[in-house]
Amino acid sequence: VIDLVNLMIAKSDNQATNILIKLVGFSEIEKTLKLWSMPNTKIIRMVMDEHAFNLGLNNLTTADDIACFFRKLSKGEGITEEEKNQMLAILKKQTINDRIPAALPGGIEIAHKTGSITGHCYDGGIIYTSPPFILVVMVYDRDDGVSIIQKVTRNTVKCFDQLVNLN
Repeated sequence: VIDLVNLMIAKSDNQATNILIKLVGFSEIEKTLKLWSMPNTKIIRMVMDEHAFNLGLNNLTTADDIACFFRKLSKGEGITEEEKNQMLAILKKQTINDRIPAALPGGIEIAHKTGSITGHCYDGGIIYTSPPFILVVMVYDRDDGVSIIQKVTRNTVKCFDQLVNLN
């Protein structure tokens, strides 16, 4: 299972995701989403299920729900310290680093998850500056999405640095 989770998160492997969905089940996923206060996230079908997609059945999430997930994870809410550390370690192994990480100054660590589907491009995670902060960027522009996310990241880091230096 941990190998599948690593593939799902670090490599965005859709087959591993579907195996885990089958293993866990939609009802357990729904319970977990409620537990983590992610009311706008719905996992109602397998990934890359073209038939379900054509019927209008789509998995959904929002930047706010993803930020909520990372906020609760960073605080270790509802999980043990060991679970928190294991989850963060997996998120730090993300191999798709052309979005938020590409726009960060050198040496800044990030635990994040990227994705792209049907015209959408996104990235979100915990950026380990001093103090750490959470950034989630979702754009409906797959062609220019990566460059838009990089631009938003650079501007956010610049504003964050200015705010921190004011205090």
